[in-house]
Amino acid sequence: MQTFVHQKILISKIHKEKREYNMAIKELETVLSFEPQNAEAHILLGLVYQEKMQYDLALENIRIALKLDPLNGTILTLMGNIYNLRGQYELAEKEYKKAIELKAKNSDDAHFELGRIYEMFNKYNDAIGEYELSLDIGYRKDALLKLIQLYRLTGRCESIEKRVADSLKEVPKEDVFLRNLLLNELEMAQGKTILSSKVRSFTITLTNRCNLSCSACEARRYKWEMPRKTAEEIMAFFPYLEYIMWQGGEVFLVDYFSDILEETKRYPNIKQLIVTNGMLLSEDLIEKLVIQPSVVLAISVDGVTKDSYENIRKGASFEKLISTINVINSKRKQHNSDLHLHLNVTIMKSNYHQLLDFIEFAREYGFSSVLFRPVQGNFDSEENIFYNRDDDALNYMAAINCSLIEKAREYKIALDNRIPVPPNSSALDANNKNVCMGQDGCKKIMCYAPWQRLYISWDGNVYPDCMCVWPPDDGIANVKKASIKDIWNNEGMQFYRRKLLDNSHKDICSPDCIAGNIPERYLKFNR
Repeated sequence: MQTFVHQKILISKIHKEKREYNMAIKELETVLSFEPQNAEAHILLGLVYQEKMQYDLALENIRIALKLDPLNGTILTLMGNIYNLRGQYELAEKEYKKAIELKAKNSDDAHFELGRIYEMFNKYNDAIGEYELSLDIGYRKDALLKLIQLYRLTGRCESIEKRVADSLKEVPKEDVFLRNLLLNELEMAQGKTILSSKVRSFTITLTNRCNLSCSACEARRYKWEMPRKTAEEIMAFFPYLEYIMWQGGEVFLVDYFSDILEETKRYPNIKQLIVTNGMLLSEDLIEKLVIQPSVVLAISVDGVTKDSYENIRKGASFEKLISTINVINSKRKQHNSDLHLHLNVTIMKSNYHQLLDFIEFAREYGFSSVLFRPVQGNFDSEENIFYNRDDDALNYMAAINCSLIEKAREYKIALDNRIPVPPNSSALDANNKNVCMGQDGCKKIMCYAPWQRLYISWDGNVYPDCMCVWPPDDGIANVKKASIKDIWNNEGMQFYRRKLLDNSHKDICSPDCIAGNIPERYLKFNR
């Protein structure tokens, strides 16, 4: 019997690794039919249900395992993980602390997850302490990267230098991704303006061609398709990249985009966000996307009713949108996919009154995050309620801001609200506090985008980030005239870095960044 049970558990682990969850459950239920008190089977079953996001069943099995082995701190950490995923952070914190007290084998996980909770609630010193304790137990890349980010956020440059120097001794030379990331963090801490490290993040406008004629879109005024040579240059940076955002126009009109996506599969560190209007997503294409690793599919939706949506997104079909989202969700479930849906919303006169409805829409259709951003350009149109100041609209949006935050938090939806508030001295003063001396004398900088990112705009012009506004017409370079490699350390990028280091950036940075309307984590961290 023991041999039979052992074999079944091994088979269930194989199914779990292959994400064949129903088959894993079947094997484990067979084990429990013979041995109801088998703690290992209950733990595995809990982990399978956790990956299926069936948290009640996961918790039920982990609790049974804990009753069978009440002094097992490892099980307490697993229970904390489930509470964490359910958003029950106080309960998660208690379980992690119990696991640490019992000196669980996975107490490095408990310290790490505690650090994530503290970081989430901006308790940065507590988070740093937990990440350090996690690393003291044993080397782990995720804790190291979190720790270095928080050192930078809190201005502890000496700590960065020591930690990077120690870590580089342990990182194999062939791990070019991690070595580049650590070198980049070191160069930021040292205030370098010419970097040996390579770009970590791209936002790329592949084309201005689109199958729609959206009323608020400025891009369609320009003809742009990224040259294949530039695409090949970008692909040469894949070994070093953490993040790529692909946008258009409509990216699925570009014939070589599928080849690029196929190539990214070779680089597990790359997280991708693909912006689309969703109208060209066939069932076959959706099938390919849901099995693509580390992808967020950002669907642009500017109205939650047929009339408002089709009035703004001219040429689109609201019925087609809903049908496509339903197919995506069905395929995600079928393949146990980790693909996330992100809702992109451009706010203008026609839809600002639907802000709360967008959060409800996101919940109903399985979106895990929402971005609200103001309409760009369209200065002569009444749709631009920000440039052509519409006080009624602005006051309404300010009045419901807390409700938006509360609703998103209730639904466990990540909300990135970039709707600008009217400039005022208090906002500017609050932002200036970001440029000060850190805990060990290191200058804290408002934004680190020029050390980490490049943005290729809809005319081939390059900026550190899409929020950047200088120079207004030609960018710091154009990919038709210069290589990505040369742009990374050209005079324009060095100028941005110097201005931020000297706190003299107000003439080159977006007013929204300066006024504090853009989340600090967006400005400080790579995405």
